[in-house]
Formats: sequence, C-alpha cells, structure tokens
Amino acid sequence: MLRGDEERIQITPQNESGSVVEIAVSYHGRRPVAAGSKLESNRVDIGAFVHNGKYYSAPAFVTFFSLDHESRTYDNDGRPIEIGYGRGQPKITVADWAALLEAAASDAPAGRLLQLEKDQRELLLKAAPTYESLRDAVTVSQKESQRAAAQRGVTAKNRKAAAGQRDVAAKSHSDKPTAETKKRLNKANAVVAAADAARKKADEGVRAERKRVLAATGQLNEFLDAQRSPLRSSIRAFLRARINNLIENPNFANDHAKTLEQLLDKADKSAQASIHLVRQRLIGLRIIGKSEDTKKPLEFTPIREGSTPLAQRLTAYERTAVRHLNAILLTSLIYPKLLTASFCTNYVDPRISPLKHWRDVYQYDSQGNCTGWTRYHPRRQPVRYNAKGMMVLETDDLGRCAKARTVKYIPDPKARDPRSWPSTIVQPGDEIIVYEYKDKDDRIGKIKSRTRVNEKGS
Repeated sequence: MLRGDEERIQITPQNESGSVVEIAVSYHGRRPVAAGSKLESNRVDIGAFVHNGKYYSAPAFVTFFSLDHESRTYDNDGRPIEIGYGRGQPKITVADWAALLEAAASDAPAGRLLQLEKDQRELLLKAAPTYESLRDAVTVSQKESQRAAAQRGVTAKNRKAAAGQRDVAAKSHSDKPTAETKKRLNKANAVVAAADAARKKADEGVRAERKRVLAATGQLNEFLDAQRSPLRSSIRAFLRARINNLIENPNFANDHAKTLEQLLDKADKSAQASIHLVRQRLIGLRIIGKSEDTKKPLEFTPIREGSTPLAQRLTAYERTAVRHLNAILLTSLIYPKLLTASFCTNYVDPRISPLKHWRDVYQYDSQGNCTGWTRYHPRRQPVRYNAKGMMVLETDDLGRCAKARTVKYIPDPKARDPRSWPSTIVQPGDEIIVYEYKDKDDRIGKIKSRTRVNEKGS
C-alpha cells in the first residue's frame, strides 16, 4: 500500500507465491496524504512489484478513487446508512480586518461570542488602528504600482511610434540617400534611443513599486501572523480558531437563539433571505425538522439516534450542513460586512460523476437486508426507492413496496454549462413493476408483473 488507510484495505494472496492477490478496498473519505500534511486526497494507491530473484521491478499501480463530492456513513456492520451528495465546505473570508478587530474587542455579540479575556480584548482593540495604518500603506503602494504600470504602457506606446517613424526614415534614406534623409534618420534614431531610455526607466519604476507593494503586504501579514502572548497565537490564527469553534458547534443556533432572533429582526432582507434559504435546505434534507415558527429552537433529526451528545451523533454530511448554516448566521447577523461566507462543493470531474444535490438514507430489515432508501432533496418532497433502485409508487398495509417504476439519471438540460459541471436529474423510466410477498415477514418480495409505459405513465 502506497497511499490509503491500512485498516480499510485488504490484500489477500491467492496462491503460495503471492503472484495473484485479491484486493478489497473499503470506501475512503478525504484524508491527509501523509501524517501532518495539509494536502488531502480520496485516492488509494497500491504498488505491484515483481522480484526476479535478485532485483525488484519498478511498480505497477492499482489505483482507486472515492468521489470527493459524496459523503458516506456506514453502520457497525459495514452497511451504508447514508450517502449525501454535493458535499463541500463552508469558507469564511475576512472582508475587513480592522473592523473585525474592533468588533471582537467590543461588548456587542460579535465580541461576547468569542469569550475573550480582558488582556485579549485590549490587545485586539490596540491592534485595530495599527492594522488600519498598515493596510492604508498597502493601498497607497498598490495605487503607485498601478500608476507606474500605466506610465510604462505610455512609454511602450511612444517607443512603438518612434520605431515606426525611424523605419520610414530609414527606407527613405535607403531608397534615395541625401544629406536631408540622413539628418531625418539620425533624428529618428535619437528619438528611438530616448524612447528606449524612457521605457527602461519606466520598467525600473514598475519593479520598484512592485517591491514596495510586496514589502507593505509583507508587513501587514507579519503583523497579523506575529505571535502574541495574551493570545498564545497570532491575531489571524486566534480569531479564525475562535470563529471556527462557533461554526463547528452544532448547538450554536440554539445556544444563542435569543441573540440571533433579535439580530434577525433588524437584519436586511438579503441577510434574512440567505438564512431562510439555508434553513430550508436543511429541512428538505431532513437534517432539521420543519417548523412554521422560525424563532423556535432548531429540532435536529440525525439518522443516528441515541442519548449521546448531538455532535457525536451527526454524520459527516449532517455536520457539514450545520456548519454551513452556522457560517451564514455568523456572516449575516453577527459579523455582517466583516466576514463573508461561501460554500465550495468538492470538485469531481463531471465525466466521472455529474453533480447531485440530494441525500439518500438507507433502510434494512431485521435480517440486515437492504429494503431501499428514502431520497431527501433540498427543494422537493422525499421519494422512496426500493432495494433495486426503483421509485416506489404504492405501498401495502405493511409499508412494503407494492408498485414501483424504473428511473433514469440524465444530465440536467437546464444546467448553466453542462459541459463543465452538469447536474444530474431523475426521470421516470418506461416500466412499472408490481411486487408480491410470501408472508408478513418478507420485506424483499418478488416481481409479480411488468408493464411497459410511456413517459406520461400510461
């Protein structure tokens, strides 16, 4: 094994020499490619070496790739209980560090939620004007750099015009040389030389201004990244960690419900719409329960039931969805205009797997057999599927699939750019299947009849 989780990979020899092996690879989620590495991957690499009695060969590679925009959860028996699609991560960006420093040091919710000590508040408050001064220096240097670049453009244009005039003078002197044509050519050469000197000076000016921009930017970053005793970290790392703690807390919205309610009433329509949209998405995916009163505490509905803390029961997909909600609450209500939030879906080449937007929750009978799954969609009603992947149309008195229809998955024809990242939609197939069961304990059943239908179902 060259890359992957040893506990999720089994390599079993099929003969005494080990020249034939069986490789079993369980699902691999995203993980660091090596201990401590910031680079993450879903890939598994297995090297196959041959020994000729003296030397080992170069390896042949057997590679597996788990889809990064999927999030899978398995039970203790290795059965999938959830596959969530369109997985990604919320990304928080600081839009105004100076204002954030002042807000963090204040007694407003933006400061109280960070739970700062007195000396930490004082440090951040004093840091705000210093940061603002350094930021202004960066802005000035950037403007000077832009001015120098514009001046270089002018000198390049002048040099091109001078060269054109010199070429005309050279041709005139070559065709019919006279003292006058010689004089004009010398003058044109002098103009070109002056243009070259001006352009060289402008190039030096651009390089000098770029160095000043880099120096000013470096000072700004050094200020944010320098270690501070009261923080036991740098300003940047400290605030990001505190804000991330709020995002990671699944109970954030309920723990601070009163504060968020007051801020929501005062928020602009854009902020209210953003929060409503994310909340509705979680309701559609059945991560939180539906409630007509948006001011009531969130009712989480994790698929893993029990009495353990919510954070331990949430699946990876559920945690990501809750982090997204928390990020929107923070950027829209607590730190508006100071922080911005975006959601970045993990990329998978659409030629391998087009993007999907739903969540499948699987069901099993008492014998451990998969009886199907329920598909939850952010903007549509839940749809049941049987174990064969057919859409359930009717159920019997025991809730078993009595009638189902085949489905087909196609790229969304309304996608903005179907060549680069098509979404997948589900359409009804051309066959309806009726099931029958031998007794009340039979949850799988068998096919009783098949009927061909057209797209409209008749």
